[in-house]
Amino acid sequence: MLHTRNGGTRHVPCSNALKRFNQQASLTRTAISSLTRFFVESKGAKLTDLDGNVYTDYWCTHLAVILGHRHPTVLEAIKLQAEKGWHHGFVHELEVTHAEAITRHVPSAEMVRYASSGSEANFFAVRLARTFTKTTKIAKFEGGWHGPCDPLHIAMNPPSTNFHREVLRKARNKTRSSSRSMTLMVSKTV
Repeated sequence: MLHTRNGGTRHVPCSNALKRFNQQASLTRTAISSLTRFFVESKGAKLTDLDGNVYTDYWCTHLAVILGHRHPTVLEAIKLQAEKGWHHGFVHELEVTHAEAITRHVPSAEMVRYASSGSEANFFAVRLARTFTKTTKIAKFEGGWHGPCDPLHIAMNPPSTNFHREVLRKARNKTRSSSRSMTLMVSKTV
């Protein structure tokens, strides 16, 4: 995410965010740094923080909102499904319909497995790949966030501060066995 306002990059005031950070730090373990921004609204590619600063979202919620925040088609689909319920805890008709569409459009995808999050899906993909290939070696793009499990927590580089880097350094020291079974794939950003 690039901090922008009126087309430029600059430091933005965050007095309300700093107050909120102090509250969060005393209540949760997710407080990261006093530079944390607390967002109150999002639409399209824009995010608005507690202080009214507007940002361009290049992070796209880990690319989960590739169409942008509150895209009208997605919003309408969510509203329609919310009327029917959103987490039944069992299989439902949309799973079958969606799996049929995936296997029809991606012929190599013979079966589909659903997960609760991208992190969980990546965890299962690593387990499946290691079982199928009978090896512990996996490949991962350098710098990407692929989930919190040890095999994927190597060479991660989220938008961060020095605090993040220190936490990651300590985490990497604890996951040395995972790094020995990792091949990093570096991609250049244009």
